Amino acid sequence: ERKIGLIIDEWGAWHTPEPDRNPRHLWQQNTMRDALVAATSLDIFNRHADKVVMSNIAQTINVLQALILTEGDRMVTTPTYHVYEMYRHHQGGTSVTTHVSGPEIGFAHEGEDRRLAALSGSASVRDDVLTLSVVNASASEEIEALVDLRGASASLSSARVLAHEDIHAHNTFEAPDTVRPADSAPLSNGNRMTYRFAPASITVFRFKLGS
Repeated sequence: ERKIGLIIDEWGAWHTPEPDRNPRHLWQQNTMRDALVAATSLDIFNRHADKVVMSNIAQTINVLQALILTEGDRMVTTPTYHVYEMYRHHQGGTSVTTHVSGPEIGFAHEGEDRRLAALSGSASVRDDVLTLSVVNASASEEIEALVDLRGASASLSSARVLAHEDIHAHNTFEAPDTVRPADSAPLSNGNRMTYRFAPASITVFRFKLGS
C-alpha cells in the first residue's frame, strides 16, 4: 500500500583517490563518465518515485562524486553538477510512466557476461511542462530513437545536451568549461520526433503540453 518510503543514502561512484591527494580525504576527479552515473541514478529514482521518497548523493563538495571541487579560493563545477542543474526541472514534478527501448551494451563483470541498456531515462510533468531526460550510456555509438508522447500534444520542444567525445573529460581549475551543457535549436512541434543521441550523453527535453 506504499506505506513505507525508501531513502537512498550516499549513492555515487567511489574511485581511487587522486595520487597527489591524501587518500583519507577521498578527493577524486569527476568525469563525463560520472555524469552518466549520476543521470542514470536520478532517472532510476524518478521512475520509482512512488517508492523512493528521498535520495542523497554521497557528497557535494570535494569528496567522492562531488558536484563542486575547491582548492583554496578556487572553485570548479563538475559534470555531475551539470546533471543536477539540468535535472532540476524534475524536482517538484509528477513522475510519469516512461518506456525506453533500444540496443544493449555487452560487458564482462567478474568473469560473467552482462548487458546494460544503452538508452534509459525518465519523465515528469510540472505546470503543464513535460521534462524527459534520456541517457545514452554507450561510450562510442550514436543512437537514433523515436520520441513518442503517446496521448499527449506538445506545442513546443527544446533540448539541452551534456556530452563530450572523451568519456574521461573533466573540468579543472585551469579549464573549468571543458564539460558543460549546450542548448540545441528548438525542435519540431508535435508529439513524435526522431532524435539522434550522441555517444556518452545526457539529453533533457522540455515539452509544453496542450493545444
